[in-house]
Amino acid sequence: MGGVASSSGKSVCQERIQLSRLAIQQWDAFVKAQKNYNDLLEEKKIAASITEFVVAYSSDSAAKLQDSSLGGHHEEKNQKHDADQKSRPTKKNQKHDADQKSRTVRENDEKMDHDKGAANANVEDKGLLKLALKQVEDQFKKASVSGSMVYKLLVTELTSTDDQGKTTTKGHENSKLPRSSSAKFLFLARSRSTKVRSLACDDCSTVEKLHAWEKHLRFEVKRVENEEKIGRGLEVEIARESAVAAFNKIQKLRDDELQPQLAQLLKGLKDNWTVMLECHEIQNKIMSDMVQSYSEPQGMCCDASHLIATVKLKTQVQNWRAGFTSYISSQKAYIKSLDDWSKHSIPSFCKGKDNNGRTPLLADWLACLHELPDKTVVSAMDEFDKQVEKLVEQQKKERALKSQVDKLNEQICRLVPKTEASSSSNKLNELRNRLTKEEEAYQTSKKNTQDIAANVVRVRFTSIFQSLAEFSKSVAKKYGEIAEKYGDRDC
Repeated sequence: MGGVASSSGKSVCQERIQLSRLAIQQWDAFVKAQKNYNDLLEEKKIAASITEFVVAYSSDSAAKLQDSSLGGHHEEKNQKHDADQKSRPTKKNQKHDADQKSRTVRENDEKMDHDKGAANANVEDKGLLKLALKQVEDQFKKASVSGSMVYKLLVTELTSTDDQGKTTTKGHENSKLPRSSSAKFLFLARSRSTKVRSLACDDCSTVEKLHAWEKHLRFEVKRVENEEKIGRGLEVEIARESAVAAFNKIQKLRDDELQPQLAQLLKGLKDNWTVMLECHEIQNKIMSDMVQSYSEPQGMCCDASHLIATVKLKTQVQNWRAGFTSYISSQKAYIKSLDDWSKHSIPSFCKGKDNNGRTPLLADWLACLHELPDKTVVSAMDEFDKQVEKLVEQQKKERALKSQVDKLNEQICRLVPKTEASSSSNKLNELRNRLTKEEEAYQTSKKNTQDIAANVVRVRFTSIFQSLAEFSKSVAKKYGEIAEKYGDRDC
């Protein structure tokens, strides 16, 4: 549990108290982060946003109808203008118009039949797509259930249960503080013992018990130093005996409670990430298979439904990233705080006692945490977020261009009845030229939106799930090796 202190025992104890207090705070943060990550996976918001986004950008029938409606409206206006530009209809023209109308009706009927068949196929494809995405959601649920087992370990591992089912602390029968022949010390020891037993109660976590005993150790070390200043030999020896007993209690808590619990927690985390590996591999395969049959949207991708789906997905992936980073960083911080405490200096008069120094399990665990590829996962999520943000901005641009096209169409429609005047005709031609340019810009923007959306579905989803699968595989392997190393021996 560290080296011998070169500074005063009291200052060493104060530093140990601060480290044990930090361990409590980091343990609490780790517990909360574990629960938060479980909740993120269980709430189905991530899965729902993925489903809504993929379905919205894979089903383009509605968008095609919107675009065809827009194009038909413009064509109708042009036809109306051409008709107004013609002279009075002749019989030949009337016959031609009748034939044209009949042919148009037949073509429209054929198009309606084709559209109905396409719509039925689209509904069937959408059903299969939703079924596949439901499996992605199921894997999130499975991962959450597995994570809840780790959460239970975190909140219950730090207490033990006796044969009668009562919550007890290992070695609690030895937690009484040593008595002193000094009447004054007897009073202090009893009052301090009561306080320590109150702080280190059975339903406290092990790190909380350690913190309470570290505070008691500081009290005893301070008393040793005070007695040494006075020069009362017997009282000094008694005080040292009490301090050593407190230090021994800390060691006992570390060896008999904390280390076995950490080994059990490590095994639980290994089992959890083994399940997570299976879940993320299945999700990655589903998304990869979906890419093979994915047909990028051909219509407009900037209406309200697309925008809502995009914003929801962006929000949920950001929450996912925050939950993941908090979960991993809080675990690192907790293990580091325990490692810092375990290797810290000890009061000088405790040297020669059975002190194991730095806890090997903590050292190996901390080294393992620094080797994990969590940055790869975060990077994949960051790239995903950038692409979705790019999609949002592109949708705004497409929406603005569409609005401009609609306005020009309305202006042309109002000018068509007035085309007999040369000034109106010139104005109409000018608007038509502007409309042609704006429509070209709109079609280019629409294609850019479709390409970005396709990139999100085809590349970014699989990138996230693949990085999570690789991370899970690495954690399960490394944690398994450490758990096996310390499973059947002292940690």
